[in-house]
Amino acid sequence: MRKFVAIRVLVVSVVVALGLGAATAAALGAIALAIALLGVGLAAMAVLLLILERRTQAAAGQTRRSVNRMTDQVQRIETLVDAMQRRVVASVESARVEAAERHRASVDVQ
Repeated sequence: MRKFVAIRVLVVSVVVALGLGAATAAALGAIALAIALLGVGLAAMAVLLLILERRTQAAAGQTRRSVNRMTDQVQRIETLVDAMQRRVVASVESARVEAAERHRASVDVQ
């Protein structure tokens, strides 16, 4: 990360220096030099944009992988919750049937 910050500071410093040089050259009447300095400044900015794009794509890839892992975990949890819900429903149904049988048996005895 520090390397990227250093590169960014360097490129921005170069672009500012080239901009000041172009302004000075234009003020002194050296239009060709001013245009050349502006072109070099634009090239430096393009390099910075390419570096930023590469880093952004890398970060997006990491985010995508992280989301995929989380999605897999959520699916596993959903499967476990579904199985637990089925067990609870089966247990409650079994208890209900047993209670109904006990009730029936107590009514039949009397």
